[in-house]
Amino acid sequence: SMAYTCAVFPKEDSTLEEAQEEKFDLVCRKLDIQPGMRLLDVGCGWGGMVRHATKHYGARAIGVTLSKQQAEWGQAMLEREGLADHSEVRFGDYRDVPEAGFDRVSSIGLTEHIGKKNYPAYFSFLYSKLLPQGRLLNHSITRSDPKEGTLMRRGFINRYIFPDGELTHVSHLIDQAGIAGFEPQHSENLRVHYAMTLRDWSRNLDAAWDESVAEIGPRKARVWRLYLAASRYGFVTDRIQLHQVLSTRNDSDGVSGMPLRPTWGS
Repeated sequence: SMAYTCAVFPKEDSTLEEAQEEKFDLVCRKLDIQPGMRLLDVGCGWGGMVRHATKHYGARAIGVTLSKQQAEWGQAMLEREGLADHSEVRFGDYRDVPEAGFDRVSSIGLTEHIGKKNYPAYFSFLYSKLLPQGRLLNHSITRSDPKEGTLMRRGFINRYIFPDGELTHVSHLIDQAGIAGFEPQHSENLRVHYAMTLRDWSRNLDAAWDESVAEIGPRKARVWRLYLAASRYGFVTDRIQLHQVLSTRNDSDGVSGMPLRPTWGS
């Protein structure tokens, strides 16, 4: 799937591929995607969520990424699997999507790159794209300590991996979504799952070390090996977390469309 966000391991011995598939499926189940529903996936990466929601749940999806290479690869995969008549992976900024009236919005690993000061505009934009009783699933890395700084400009990760990446506590994300009009319905911390994901990514890099060095050079390969190991340590020791927050845009009478109890299982 080319997924590079936190996987969800249904069992201790699940493979990384199985866990990434489960992550996309859990998002679909939490969103309760039904055949024909319109899904907007912002920051869609290589299009894994778009393909899964289309293939297994009958969604009509638009995924948006700032990477031209990702968009071309994701769209080619949709065409190869016979899904391009229903969904697309688009090259561009999510803020430039003109369509509205979506039933569901997913954001998997994008909020880390938005910047704290841009949260009001981010959540307001997503709110404006949803129909009443629509759902938003926001999946993002968060700070464990709400007192800790959010932007480490001189830190290793900001200097070498994710320039301007910024992490806040999950409570701040929920507050900002609420200010935009969303009602929070469910929050789940997948911290341990991200530690396991990074473990498997590290193993894959080590197994393909010579090939990786040949492609990108020893310096960059060593930087990424260190990044994966350091990030895993952060999740294992609860310095950082990964939260999925499910929210709704309620209708004018306050009806959310949510069931009395969660229906998506473990």
